[in-house]
Amino acid sequence: QMILTELSADLTDQIDVIDQDTDGLVVPANSTAGFPSQGVIEIGEEAIEYDAITDEGFQVVAIWNPVISPAQYTYVGRGARGTVVKDHPIGAKVTVYGYRNTLMDQIRLTGYPSLDVSTLHTGGAILRGNMTDTMPRTNIFRPLVEVGVPPTQEVLQEAGINDTDVVIPVDSTTDFPAQGFLRVGDEVIFYTGIGTLRIMTAPNVFQMQPALTGCQRGKVGTTVVTHDDRVAVDGYSISVDDNSEYQDRLIVQIDNEWIGPLQKEGTTYFIGVVRNDQPLDIIRGLEQTAMSSHSAGALVIPVFRVGAQLCGRGDRVTIVESDQTANPLEEKTINYAANVGGNNLVAFTDNVTREYSADGITRLLKFPSDELPSYLPADLYVGGECPTVDGSDSDSGLVGMIDEIKFFRSRKGDFKLGQALTADGNETTINFNGVAGLTGTGGVVKVGDEFIGYAGRDTDQSEITDCVRGYLDSPVSVNDSNQRAFHLSFLPVTSLREAVSANANNIPLKTSPGRQGGYILVDNEVIGFTRGQGGNIIMPYDKNGVGIFRGSFGTGRISHQQNALAFAIPFRYWDLYKARAFDNEMAYFKASRAATNALWGWIKWKRKVTRPGVRLKILARVDGVPDWSSPPTNRPGGIFQFTASQGVNFLNVKGDRIEILVFFEYLSGAFSGHAWKESPVLQTLRVGYRKPNQINVHQEE
Repeated sequence: QMILTELSADLTDQIDVIDQDTDGLVVPANSTAGFPSQGVIEIGEEAIEYDAITDEGFQVVAIWNPVISPAQYTYVGRGARGTVVKDHPIGAKVTVYGYRNTLMDQIRLTGYPSLDVSTLHTGGAILRGNMTDTMPRTNIFRPLVEVGVPPTQEVLQEAGINDTDVVIPVDSTTDFPAQGFLRVGDEVIFYTGIGTLRIMTAPNVFQMQPALTGCQRGKVGTTVVTHDDRVAVDGYSISVDDNSEYQDRLIVQIDNEWIGPLQKEGTTYFIGVVRNDQPLDIIRGLEQTAMSSHSAGALVIPVFRVGAQLCGRGDRVTIVESDQTANPLEEKTINYAANVGGNNLVAFTDNVTREYSADGITRLLKFPSDELPSYLPADLYVGGECPTVDGSDSDSGLVGMIDEIKFFRSRKGDFKLGQALTADGNETTINFNGVAGLTGTGGVVKVGDEFIGYAGRDTDQSEITDCVRGYLDSPVSVNDSNQRAFHLSFLPVTSLREAVSANANNIPLKTSPGRQGGYILVDNEVIGFTRGQGGNIIMPYDKNGVGIFRGSFGTGRISHQQNALAFAIPFRYWDLYKARAFDNEMAYFKASRAATNALWGWIKWKRKVTRPGVRLKILARVDGVPDWSSPPTNRPGGIFQFTASQGVNFLNVKGDRIEILVFFEYLSGAFSGHAWKESPVLQTLRVGYRKPNQINVHQEE
């Protein structure tokens, strides 16, 4: 269920530092029912983080700012998630913060080569040993020891290690794992054990010193060199059970800490990234995540990149791919998200169950994302029995009447309001961030739940013109500046090229509806047409020059101004009747009967019952007079008109031939009352008459 409220007062873009004893900044709302006790709301395109709900609305998150004053606070909840603080008018919609965020394929950090994250891998590795809150560090311990008296000196022990040493004496091996990778200067070394080495510390003075043993020098393309005493020795690897389901270069999350950049080495290690034979730093606690110790068995989760700074801790999102029918949708919870060097990075609380491609389509959706369904399942059931998984009918069906369902798919794009829309709905020009992609002859845009019709555009001013707020009976609503919009390009909407009178049979449009017959909705009138010619739609006219199909489906004939919107509406049944008119493009059922010098007595019929607003109309005449367009008199020599199917409709006219026309009529209000979606049905028609006796044979005796 959509959780929605409205601002109960204007909200300005001013964010002040306030005293400690001030009540604080509250987003004023009509209601807070249904909203969580703390979270993120969205107004327009501004995300606002709140930490409590008050009687007046949402209490914005504040932090103590000791730099400014020990007794003052700064409100940091405005403009959250990379959004911009803006003014918002009273009545602006306030809803739970939602978004659509696309996966990106590269992480680019200054000083490091690009990390290819074109695939979000399943990961799945765990730590093989405990980790401390920093990478372990020590120093080489092999001092220079000399004996003898100058000028003759005898060197008994050189300082540091040479390029062939495979044992490295150090100050301490505490916190170093049993084996792993080291960084010493610009050389990467792999060691296989921890032990001791006998070291001379003074002439003829020896001690056992901790050492890293079984060293394999110059790994991952680095150069083997000598290293001096006291040079730093850094742990340079994270040991896992299996690194196969990760990208080659990456950032990982262990518990709540981000670590990296890293690269895979072998099948069980992540080490620092080596670029041009130079080992680069491994950053612990990346982007202010908690530098902490980690226990063996902890999950190692990939960090990935998204397009916008929208995600945050605790967000429940759905991962959506280009082909949504191939796999079931997967929901995940975001553990942490941050902008790192211009990269919007995200990590989940656990690993994904399958790989996802950063193909420009795969995305994270957080409700309400404003994204509509983009595919249909193989079987769609509407208003009927839904089969269970095994194919049998379910115990209960879907109860209700489905009038019409349409599915459309359209990209949202970067299309936004350039101004706030008020509740009075009187705007005739509306500014957007760009209108070049809109149709210049008329169309419809959707903002929130409101349709806005327009007859033209001004690309210089980035405006749509001759606007109709709340078009097609949509609700007029307050919409804030920067609210996203949709161009409903699939709707066949254009506008009038010229003003049109209430009687005209030729309607000039800016663009053709693309078909040779149908109906357009202009203002509140439905206008029928039977052919198109250029940009005009045309219908026949009656003997008074009035278009026969004006005011169709029970709407009234009215005049229309230039630039009035014209919508080529879908329809089920034709309305091809007009009172006191007759044309071969009208529709009717005709019946006739000949009987010389008969007395035509009555007419009866039966019809299928339909909703009010539609009916059958019966016209009758005897011996071909008068003209069908004549006004009905219900007297001999005139047109008889009947609309009641119950009982007997009397004629009592003598003549040789009767003709009957059955018309299908939509009454006033049929369109607004939805009766235009039904049609009257004639079931039976009966005529009663008597013929005078005729003597065929006469014989006298």
